[in-house]
Amino acid sequence: MELVAVNTYIICKPYKLKEDNKSLIVNNGNTDCFAEVISCQTDGYKKGDIIWYDKAFARECTIAGEKFIAVDKANVISTVEGV
Repeated sequence: MELVAVNTYIICKPYKLKEDNKSLIVNNGNTDCFAEVISCQTDGYKKGDIIWYDKAFARECTIAGEKFIAVDKANVISTVEGV
């Protein structure tokens, strides 16, 4: 199965930051708002990118036991590099 993003949505899978990446974000325990892009039709993001997104506006879904996240491009806060 392949999910293909439409419009300005970005389809992702949850991403857990590695423990050796110590920063204020990781240390405050709020790390469930990072995801790896698996499908995107909008400019600026590509498959494999790690994004930090506003969880309040994301949609989560479990399909065949796998968790997926749909995030609108407007609700992406940042890309994360060097992880």
